Amino acid sequence: MTRDRWMRECAQRLIDRGGLDEGTAAACAVECARNQKEMNGRNPAKWYKPEEAADEEMSYWTDDA
Repeated sequence: MTRDRWMRECAQRLIDRGGLDEGTAAACAVECARNQKEMNGRNPAKWYKPEEAADEEMSYWTDDA
């Protein structure tokens, strides 16, 4: 999987499950990709699945309302 495809799939998960708008989801996916690169190297094939990375990101969110 290419890095671009990985980020698109990650962003889509953030939209579908996290309710983010496209721009925010895309920015968040870039950060998720950056984290994966730092943890697992440059090859996206060695990264977590995009859905898993998005789910992990969302697990850190809190609702302070």
